[in-house]
Amino acid sequence: MKIEKVIINNFRNYAGEHVFDLTKDITIFYGDNGFGKSSFFDALEWCISGTISRLANGTENENFKQDIVNRYTVSNNESGVTECSVSIGFNGNFLVRKFKIDNNVYGNIQVKVTDKEDRTLKNSKQQFINSKDRVDEFLSDIFEHNVGFQQGLFGRLMKQTYILSQDQVTDFITSEDPADRFRSIANIMGFKPLLNLSDNTKKVYSRFNTEYQKVTDALKIINQSIISKREAKMEVDVYQLNNELQLLGIPMNSDINSELEQLKSTSITSRLELKKLLSVCMEIKEKFTDIAQLQSQGEQLKYRKKDLYNKVDSYKILQGQLHKRIERLKSQSENAESYHNLLKQIKALESSISSKQPFIMPDNQSLNLQVEENIKLQKIYEYALFNSKRYNQYNQTCDSSPNEILELEGKLARLSKWRAKRLQLINSVNDKLLESKNGVITNLLHHVRGIHEYVQKHSKNGICPVCSSDHGNNLSVSIERNIEDYSGKVSSASAYVQKLIGTRESVSNNIKKIDSEIEFVNSQKSSIETSYNLAALGLRKIKDSQLFDLELMKKELNVVETFIKSKEKENQRLNDIINKVVKLKELYAKNNLFENKIETGSPEEINNRILLLRKADKKLNIYIEKLLSEINDLEKDIDSLEESSKQFLTLTTQASLDKTEKFNELVLIIYKEINNIDTKLKHLASLTTNFNLVNQNTRIEKQITELKLQQDVLEDEIEKIEKIMSSLSEYTKGVFDQFGDNAKDYLNQYNSPIQKYFRYLNPLPTRSLVKFEGEDEKLWVKVIFDGNDGETQKTSAKNILSSGQLNVLAISIFLAMNESQRIHDLDFIAIDDPIQNMDDINQFSICDVLGSIDKQLIFSTHDFEFVKLFVKKNEHKKQDIQVYNLKSPYLNSDKIERIIF
Repeated sequence: MKIEKVIINNFRNYAGEHVFDLTKDITIFYGDNGFGKSSFFDALEWCISGTISRLANGTENENFKQDIVNRYTVSNNESGVTECSVSIGFNGNFLVRKFKIDNNVYGNIQVKVTDKEDRTLKNSKQQFINSKDRVDEFLSDIFEHNVGFQQGLFGRLMKQTYILSQDQVTDFITSEDPADRFRSIANIMGFKPLLNLSDNTKKVYSRFNTEYQKVTDALKIINQSIISKREAKMEVDVYQLNNELQLLGIPMNSDINSELEQLKSTSITSRLELKKLLSVCMEIKEKFTDIAQLQSQGEQLKYRKKDLYNKVDSYKILQGQLHKRIERLKSQSENAESYHNLLKQIKALESSISSKQPFIMPDNQSLNLQVEENIKLQKIYEYALFNSKRYNQYNQTCDSSPNEILELEGKLARLSKWRAKRLQLINSVNDKLLESKNGVITNLLHHVRGIHEYVQKHSKNGICPVCSSDHGNNLSVSIERNIEDYSGKVSSASAYVQKLIGTRESVSNNIKKIDSEIEFVNSQKSSIETSYNLAALGLRKIKDSQLFDLELMKKELNVVETFIKSKEKENQRLNDIINKVVKLKELYAKNNLFENKIETGSPEEINNRILLLRKADKKLNIYIEKLLSEINDLEKDIDSLEESSKQFLTLTTQASLDKTEKFNELVLIIYKEINNIDTKLKHLASLTTNFNLVNQNTRIEKQITELKLQQDVLEDEIEKIEKIMSSLSEYTKGVFDQFGDNAKDYLNQYNSPIQKYFRYLNPLPTRSLVKFEGEDEKLWVKVIFDGNDGETQKTSAKNILSSGQLNVLAISIFLAMNESQRIHDLDFIAIDDPIQNMDDINQFSICDVLGSIDKQLIFSTHDFEFVKLFVKKNEHKKQDIQVYNLKSPYLNSDKIERIIF
């Protein structure tokens, strides 16, 4: 399976769309440096793998898109939208990868597989193949050698196996470090995923190593914590602590801390209550001697408060009477003004409805009947306006159609007569033709056949068997002359027959023309009959409507439109009168209500009385506010005395003190009780501290136990990580040892494709070999000048081979790997500029090697002499060779020339 076509659109050097036909076996891209040769191979790689390995920024970000799109097209596109795409056609399908730039905004890269009609294909799960994963899956599934590839790997593996870039060769030539040379040769051989495996394994190993360091550091911290916690334990006399707890009545099996806290809380509560009682006593002892005197003062203040409330109530009753009178007067003032405005509105509406005096109220029923009649007429007018045009068209059709049908039927009758006459003529000609065939031609041919048979049977030495004349050698001449006579007669009969056939064909063509005309006339008749039937049906529907009016149908459309507009205006006027009548009736009803509410007095007199009453109301408010302020002060004093009395009685009860004591004597007793409580609190605090130390030591011991458990877990984890790191190292070493050994064994075989290609391409002696040596991820390339010398004459290839020979070696490796690949069924090889650093001898050899490859070959070169050399050396199959001449660094449609032989 070969690449059939490549379509490049606005990719790097290629401006606009370029279609490359690759159906030839060998395709050469020729052009100077910078003219787009490598860009073509970049396009192949990007379309297949989604990356371009030679670009430093090979990921699908905006910088990468800016690097691969043709920037001149983007900057000069007037529409603002540019598409960059590459399509590869193979096996009747297309692999397409593209993205768009809309006003300098770069869209996402899209990839899909389509057929020739640009329809996206579906996979076995009936999913469209339009994503990276599904495309990669499709590329791997369609090839019979697929053995399963991880996601995203297949496209890159295809590139490594089929496309050799200049950078790969340059890396191999310039690599001096064995590790770099190992990576460059693995890249050429298509084993780049193995290098990625190595890099990824190293990253995983590094992460496990980091985790190992973290766990080790955590273990150190735990060990230090155990030592620190052991040092934090304190000494406590547990025996003395137990004795003191027993004296307080706290059992050892109880919640000791809670019991101590409860005792402290009780003591503190008692102290707070005594402090409050002390504060109360200190506050009231200056004004009162004892509690009885305080309570007597409170009763006197309550009597004064009650008297003031009675005065406030009497003032508020008087104020309420004032407010009622004011509201009544305000209502009278508003009614008088509203009544005046109402009369104005009634007169204005009456005048707008009718200017006649006295005013007569119109009848709503008669007005509504007029509106309904106008609406009915308006519908009739609108019906006429909507249907008059069709009505007239239907009438015209119904009037003209019968005559047209009669005329067409007459024409059909005439055509049928003409056709019958021509059929008779054809029958006559057919009879004559039958007679001619059975008579003239048959008889003539019978006579000719008879002459030949008779002469053959009876001629003897030139004597005619018919007339017995001796014609000698002229007997055959005489027979031929007779045959010529009969042939003339046959020709004459044949001309007659041909004339009859021509007449029959002419008449047949005329009959076909008549049939065509009959068919056309029948079609016209059918069309007219259909139109007539539709018109008759339409007329019947229009006339059957209750809104049909024959006179209106005959009037001009503008006249009907005028009728409609006049009825609309009349309806609008009547509706306006109806609305005004409804409004007027509402005003009459309001007027009747106001007439019952209006009292004597003008609005000015009523407003003066309201002002006097409001002044009296303000004075009452002042009196009430003064009384309320005095009441508020009394309430504060009463509340203060009651609160002090209540606190004193409550606190003395709680402290079990005598309520009848004088305040001065009670203060001394309180001070003594507070000192006793403070001593008890200090003792309880000491016990709590010692008990907490015991608990703290217990917690520390428990924490140490937990830390030891964590210590065991971390030690187990360290052991597991060490095992995994060891396994990773052994696995990586095993993989690369196996790869290195297998690769070296394959590369070093005397009859391997690499050795054969190198011996053929290299101008060194024919017995020279290339030896590959190395270990781990390092590789040395050496040269053995004579196979008989064994291992003793090995020399570093870097020291002995020229850059051209190293170039040959790189191409040899690539050709051998491509020849032995079993990745998939694509059967092509692509090399970007294979003659870098090659001398003339190498170029002669490479022409033979490339020309003998039994695959589709695509390569580029900047050397026109090499193009001529290649074509000359492969002249025997130059019809299978084509050259694309790239003429400019900016490649538009007229800068690429296709040359075929």
